[in-house]
Order: sequence, then C-alpha cells, then structure tokens
Amino acid sequence: MRTVTMVFGIFLVCAYTGNVGADTLLIESVKQAEGIPRPVHGTTMGQVLTQFGEPLKRSAAIGQPPITQWKYASFIVYFEYRKVLHAVVPHKMASN
Repeated sequence: MRTVTMVFGIFLVCAYTGNVGADTLLIESVKQAEGIPRPVHGTTMGQVLTQFGEPLKRSAAIGQPPITQWKYASFIVYFEYRKVLHAVVPHKMASN
C-alpha cells in the first residue's frame, strides 16, 4: 500500500509541475503578444490597409457570414464582411 501511495504522490507532483510549465509558457506568449500592434475589433478593411499596409497573404471569404483572413508578418486579421472580427498573434509569431 505504501508503494502505491508513493507512486501516486510522484504522479501528482509530475502532473502539477507539467501544468505550471504550460501556464508559464502561455503567460509569456500573451505578454509578448501584447506589445505587437494590430487592428481592433470593428476596424474596416480600408482602415487596416491604411494603417498596416498590404497583407502578405489574403484568403478568400469562407462561410456565412463571410470570414476573410489576412496574414501579416506579426499577426493575422479575421474579418466578418468588411470589418475586423479578431486580430491575433499566433504563438510562433509571439515567440520570435
């Protein structure tokens, strides 16, 4: 019984420390992404072009309502119709 308790205890410690590491990485990624300027919700496509220039890649609209994606060097913008829905910094971009 003592061996089972000890193995279970080791398992809990390993599981807990694994989660702490993942939380730390997530927090660091969020902090890095905070410093990257990107368009805010509701900004029009024209305003994004004026402020950030031509995207590296434009994807065609998909679905209903139509969602369009523009990729920039530091972030990706998702539009619903012609207005920004979200602008996100992918993890790989945030950690560079």
